[in-house]
Amino acid sequence: MYIRYFFLSPNSRCAFFDPYKITGAKCESAREDVIKHIKEVYKHHEDKRYFLAPYHDK
Repeated sequence: MYIRYFFLSPNSRCAFFDPYKITGAKCESAREDVIKHIKEVYKHHEDKRYFLAPYHDK
């Protein structure tokens, strides 16, 4: 519920990493892709203060 508020609010100080691009399996099999995604999110949202890494259980 709160994640929708943070995502949709234009004044939010939060940015989110894509949970499908930063999974444990991806970190092991495609490390450079994970790093690239993290850098792209930081660059695109450099005005944000908080960066959240949501995950999907199981």
